[in-house]
Amino acid sequence: MTPFGPRVRAKLGGFGTYLAFFVALLNVSVMYLAVPKVVDAFGADLSLQQWFIGIYPLMQGGFMLAAGTIGDLFGRRRTLIGATAIFALASIASAIAPNLTFLILARGVEGLSSAALLALPPAMLVALLPHGIDEGPTIKRIGVWGGVAGGLAPVIGGVVVNWFSWPGVFWMSALLAIAVLIFVGLDPIAEKRGQPKKFDVVGQVLSVAAFLLLSYALIDGDAQGWASPQIVAAFAIGGAALWAFLAVEARIAHPMVHVAYFKHRKFNVSLAIIAVVNFAWYGLFLLCSVFLQEIRHEGPFWAGIFLLPCNVTFFVANLASVWFARRFGFAQAMAVSFLLTLIGITWLATLHASSLGWQIGAGLALAGAGWGLVVTPGTALGMEAVPAKDEGFASATQALVRALFGVFGVALLGSIPGNSVEIGTFMRGWPIAMLVAGGLTAAFGIVVVLAVRRRDADLPVLERGSA
Repeated sequence: MTPFGPRVRAKLGGFGTYLAFFVALLNVSVMYLAVPKVVDAFGADLSLQQWFIGIYPLMQGGFMLAAGTIGDLFGRRRTLIGATAIFALASIASAIAPNLTFLILARGVEGLSSAALLALPPAMLVALLPHGIDEGPTIKRIGVWGGVAGGLAPVIGGVVVNWFSWPGVFWMSALLAIAVLIFVGLDPIAEKRGQPKKFDVVGQVLSVAAFLLLSYALIDGDAQGWASPQIVAAFAIGGAALWAFLAVEARIAHPMVHVAYFKHRKFNVSLAIIAVVNFAWYGLFLLCSVFLQEIRHEGPFWAGIFLLPCNVTFFVANLASVWFARRFGFAQAMAVSFLLTLIGITWLATLHASSLGWQIGAGLALAGAGWGLVVTPGTALGMEAVPAKDEGFASATQALVRALFGVFGVALLGSIPGNSVEIGTFMRGWPIAMLVAGGLTAAFGIVVVLAVRRRDADLPVLERGSA
């Protein structure tokens, strides 16, 4: 028995569901501020730092669709509670990790379990709505929680690391996960299941194998030598696994992703937008965090403050992105967003070892505004390319691309300074990394703008709606 009535328990359960989504997103970027403390504790070159950062989104994205399918088969609430319990245990294991290898493995389990915390809450919250009630406000609130998580991550990470060092971030994650278990456990609503689907075991194994091998090759290639047998083998086997994954998905009755949709221009443009944004975002956040704490010797708190403008401008621009696309046109909105991002990255490329923290923040603020303007319209473009019954597949594919290119950004941009935080080596690689990020942003931006201008009738509905 609890002292709360059914209505209060339902509200607390709903809060716990929102909180699960918040925790999953918070842990994507909150760890950037913990990297130098982890290095001090265990000793690590930049490649191991890249694994520490990259393993979480990689496992999260790789198991996103599996989490949704398991929720449909065994019940979303039950699956969320089980995944949250695993997340809490993985966070505790990370906090007491005896070495960096153990920490990276525990962080990977955290990322795997967080897939359910990210995939299930939207469906659970929408399913609670009475029939005929507009789901728009609920979806908007989910987006706000995600924006708040991203916006607060640098400050929360900076404060916690500053006061409690790096284990404090994991203890915080464990406590938040326990809070989710308590609140969701109070919810008296009956278990909800979706339309059951056959679990694609082969596709899941092949996709994770491909992503892990390709990520290993990209992250460790510079340290071990790009022509070394293990790196060449990782590229070859990872590429073969990716080809096999696509071949299997094209032939089975219940695929993780519909390969046929890759022939659709709108869907491909959406994936291109997601790919370039996450490639640049993850890679630049790692480099800027290292720059602030290892080169400028800022403490975790002030490093978090200087990283905060990117998340703030992203959140504000994201809120305005649909209005902006409707008011000025989808292609024009894409052009402005990529231009802002390019200006921000160019600004960062001009910095040197004596540059101040606010200068990092200014460049990231411009880039964040550009990313914020493009993410929601770009995601909507992909969702509109598929039938309503396959929106889950489209969302899962976008999640896979988001995770994969985020890890590739960490791997490639992080390897350019030579896996070193020695000031001379790092700063020689800094402008080159910015040039790569800016060049890819410009190239993808041109392709996207030209693609969406080819045929106005094929643009997303949000543009053709009233302002």
